[in-house]
Amino acid sequence: LLDGSYIEPGLWNKLFHKTLFHSLLHNGMPEPPIRNYEDLLMNYYLFKESSVSVYEDFCPYHYVLRGGSAATSGLNEHKLRDPLKVAKIIFEDASPAVRPTAYAKLVRTLVAGATVDTSNRPELTLPFKKECRAELRSRLGDILGTSGISVRLKAMAAWTAAWPASYRFVHSTYAKMRALDKKYDLN
Repeated sequence: LLDGSYIEPGLWNKLFHKTLFHSLLHNGMPEPPIRNYEDLLMNYYLFKESSVSVYEDFCPYHYVLRGGSAATSGLNEHKLRDPLKVAKIIFEDASPAVRPTAYAKLVRTLVAGATVDTSNRPELTLPFKKECRAELRSRLGDILGTSGISVRLKAMAAWTAAWPASYRFVHSTYAKMRALDKKYDLN
């Protein structure tokens, strides 16, 4: 769930027993207002509460992207900052067994933030980019010393902390070659 490699972090493709929601509502979730990445955070809490989960690899549901939705709308404060808020909430809440994966999620989010494209809404992106790079630099020793973080992610973090512009160039070139930058384009 946290690395998005096996379980997609959206809520739309899952069924949950209603008692899981009751438990969350009664225990409370003191979170800042989150408008983007709320699916990942809710899934994290629901999976954490559940004692059993079942995975079925088929898609009887067709997801529709519409113009103006969170996935297709332009950049705003929540779209920029909420992924980092969610990654920090999950990291702080994670049990020792999940903490390395949650830390890797936080590091990936910081790398993405430190290399965000500043040509769109520079008044939002430039300060956020600087904050992410500063946090990445302050955590770099810990990141490099953490055994639960892959060598590849450690290299990404170190490269971004030292030369974010060159990392962004290589990453965006790779994304264009693999069409990863067209994930939410509407025809």
